[in-house]
Amino acid sequence: MHWLYVNVLPGVVVTAVLLILLSIGGELYFRREMPFISTVWPTHFDDRYGFNFEPNAEVRWTNLADYWVSERTNSLGFLDREPPVKEKGEDVCRVVFIGDSFVEAAQVPLRDKFHIVFESMANQSLRTGFRYETIAFGYSGAGQINELPFYDVFAKSFEPDVLVLVFVVNDFANNSPELESVRNGWHPYHPPRLFYAFDRERNSYTVIPIDPMWMDYLLPKSIFVPTPQNRVGQWLQNKSYLYAWLSSRYNFMFRASKMAEIYRNRMVSLEKQGLVSADVFGTWDPRLKNMDIMFDENALPPVFQDAIALTGKAFDEFQARSDRDRFSLVVLSVADVHARYPVMFSRLASLLSERHIPLVDQYEYLQRKGHDPDAAHFRYDGHWNEDGHRWAAEALLEYFKEHPGVCGKN
Repeated sequence: MHWLYVNVLPGVVVTAVLLILLSIGGELYFRREMPFISTVWPTHFDDRYGFNFEPNAEVRWTNLADYWVSERTNSLGFLDREPPVKEKGEDVCRVVFIGDSFVEAAQVPLRDKFHIVFESMANQSLRTGFRYETIAFGYSGAGQINELPFYDVFAKSFEPDVLVLVFVVNDFANNSPELESVRNGWHPYHPPRLFYAFDRERNSYTVIPIDPMWMDYLLPKSIFVPTPQNRVGQWLQNKSYLYAWLSSRYNFMFRASKMAEIYRNRMVSLEKQGLVSADVFGTWDPRLKNMDIMFDENALPPVFQDAIALTGKAFDEFQARSDRDRFSLVVLSVADVHARYPVMFSRLASLLSERHIPLVDQYEYLQRKGHDPDAAHFRYDGHWNEDGHRWAAEALLEYFKEHPGVCGKN
């Protein structure tokens, strides 16, 4: 025992003191460098359109590495400026943007969002006789089918001349009720967003409406029971800047593997309840292949084939609204779709070509301009950074320059 006191204890004490000093130093450093660590995400559900934000509310968002942004939502519940008056002059070209988190763009201040940057660029450089106005309707996790109510409930009344749909890597899966059940734990026939069901044998589609009682039908899951350990962890997450940073790095590296196991359990649950056929997922194992990256495979299980057909259905619905309400429809594909997943991009391009819907490919623009696609997004977050937003605006501006009649349909 005396030997331990003499030879071991001093080293343990010194190590403990050094760890305490390092922790204090790290805490002080991160408190100096980070504006905040707690996020505010005021989600609002409405059975007309699904999710957006509470109107006129603060949204505070950070990944504790690349960005710390605090902005307020507008009176419609979107992260954008207040929309213009609905009545517009003859000289106004009104461009509406609809999409998911890339349009929501909680990672950058309002002034840097691509639709606002585009508006400024267009008014400065396009000599068409129009004054350009832009409005954005975006919320995280929405696919094109889920976004149809964004147009019907909000955008339609603003009488857009051009509607730009922003397509991202996870959009194919977002349009599938089965895959979104796996991702989110929703019941495929009682969802909180609009979906369609696809009948492969009849090649027909049936609306799955938004269910106001969707929370009553969530897939079975393990119940989270607070313990002293995770209570302490949650307290540290909210109070300690150092702990929050370390936790964010851990989640960045390991969250995907945890979610893959949850996805697998949800697949089993769907099959046991008879909500999907036994072969719909094929040999797909989310622990081996990411759900969204599956669309870059040449051979696809039935549920992924259905998701592509459903994406085509979404484009059909937007095109029908374009014909009815007399606006031009354009799709903007973020760079990663083409840069990382060429088979996925070719599937998107084929869907749009069949329908004669113009496609603006941000990756193709970046290639011509000599920009690195990886420089368009944050290091620890796949969303656009300030450069990515600006380059998206420039790619779209180029399309408008090459198609001066795009605003003339309405």
